[in-house]
Amino acid sequence: MISVTRIVFIASALTLALAQGDADQCTTADFGEKADDEMPFDTVELTANVPDWSIAITAPCTDIAGVHATICDNDVKAVAHFVDANTLLIHRPGNLQGVGKVDGIVYCRNR
Repeated sequence: MISVTRIVFIASALTLALAQGDADQCTTADFGEKADDEMPFDTVELTANVPDWSIAITAPCTDIAGVHATICDNDVKAVAHFVDANTLLIHRPGNLQGVGKVDGIVYCRNR
C-alpha cells in the first residue's frame, strides 16, 4: 500500500520536472547589436497546429540597432532566425498540439 505522503511527494516531483521541462523548450534569435534603449515588443502567441511562422516586428523607433527574441514551445525547441530587423521566421518541429510564444526586445539607437 502506498501512503498519501509518497503520492504527494511523487506528484510534486512530477510537477517540478514538467515545469523545468517547459523552460528547456526555449530558443533565442538575434539580429544586429544591443543598444542602451531597450523596447520590448508585444508577446506573440504561436497557436496550435501551425508549424511555420513569419512574425513582423513593429519597431518603436526609426533607427534600429538590433532585435532579440525568445521563442518558447511546449514540447520541442523551435528553429528561428531573423531575415532582417523586422522579420522573424520560426519553424516548430514538435507535435503542434500546444501553443508557443515569442517575447523580445527591439534595441533602438534613437527614438
